Amino acid sequence: FRQPSTPSASDLAQTAMSEWQCPRCTLLNPGESPACDACQQPRPPSPEEPAAGLSRTDSGQTDACTICFDGLADGARARMGCCGREGSTIQYCRPCIRLICQRGGGTGRCPTCREYIRIDGEGNVTKLEAHGQCRVCRQMKSIVSQGMCDACLLGSRYKFRYECDRCHRVQTIHHPMWRYQASPTDYGGSTWACHQGCGDYTHWRITPEDALRVPAEECPESWGRRAEWLASIRTERRRAMLHEAPGRRHQERQPQAQPRNRNRDACQLM
Repeated sequence: FRQPSTPSASDLAQTAMSEWQCPRCTLLNPGESPACDACQQPRPPSPEEPAAGLSRTDSGQTDACTICFDGLADGARARMGCCGREGSTIQYCRPCIRLICQRGGGTGRCPTCREYIRIDGEGNVTKLEAHGQCRVCRQMKSIVSQGMCDACLLGSRYKFRYECDRCHRVQTIHHPMWRYQASPTDYGGSTWACHQGCGDYTHWRITPEDALRVPAEECPESWGRRAEWLASIRTERRRAMLHEAPGRRHQERQPQAQPRNRNRDACQLM
């Protein structure tokens, strides 16, 4: 009878190098694959060899934006005042956070803690902490935008249809009832008045058609659409970079204006 041998540290390291996990869909891919076999997500840089443009921290980790995977050069890192801390492995660049806030009309969700945030011109990210009476529900809550709390703001933007769990009729509700559903097919835990025949407070679930229209950044974590949200930000960021690149190249090719020769001009007048 032979005792099974304990793998050495070098054996474990070799095994880890033979596969890599996709940060988007979590599929394990062969070590030689440059992109994920399932979703075509580019392979992230290994800890041993940081990608071009990345810098190393004192702990040996590489600095890169968690969304777009671009290197965080000096001044490119967004300073997350909501949940960020020095030495955190989760970092974001200013352009990605700015895109998130632009999509929300000036405010957006932090990809980590899901708090509502704003970003200023210096790259400082602050959490919205304004409190007051919401002008819609008249309750004392955190005011997000336009004098409304987050629930009333979402309800004003997205008027979705929901199915009653008792009479199974469909009703339009001006409130983000989808946030109380563990999945798009489950009925939510909170109740709303049914005006279709029940005449009572019942549970609801969003219709399949409208479930597809819920913004990925506003879906509950249990819906599993966070990766889709970050991928859309990454795509928009890269599209903007490609759009800006021809303009920069055109400016670089423009000849500089030559200073006028005043003596030559004077000779032409004589």
